[in-house]
Amino acid sequence: MLVVVFGMRESKLKSAAQAIERTISSNEIKEAHQKITALQPKPLKVRLRSLLEQINSKIIPSVKDGHFGFEGGINPTLYYDLLHIAAEPGAEQFVTVDPHVKTGIGTGPGGSDEFGVIFKVYPKILDNERNGPQNSDQKLS
Repeated sequence: MLVVVFGMRESKLKSAAQAIERTISSNEIKEAHQKITALQPKPLKVRLRSLLEQINSKIIPSVKDGHFGFEGGINPTLYYDLLHIAAEPGAEQFVTVDPHVKTGIGTGPGGSDEFGVIFKVYPKILDNERNGPQNSDQKLS
């Protein structure tokens, strides 16, 4: 009788161990899918909005208020990132950058040189978030 009870316990333990292994494998698969998703390139609009937030957090709210033109000093890294994104296929529906940049116009908060840049951000970047049409320009500060 003791052998039968021990055999039943052993079988239940094996079943439980197999269930745990399946759960671990399922979790590992979920984690792998999350990592793969994170590695996928972000859409143009998402990357541009993120960059605009880095340049100045007031840009997107200004576009919502109908201000589409921007002028001011930004650090060279952000300027080149903006140029790179603006040159991608389809970017012209979201942003255009004036090619006449003024280099070395001043020193930014981190002590780096700034480039004087003029660019327009078009309402399509908002996905129907815009408050009203005004179409005026803003200084970056």
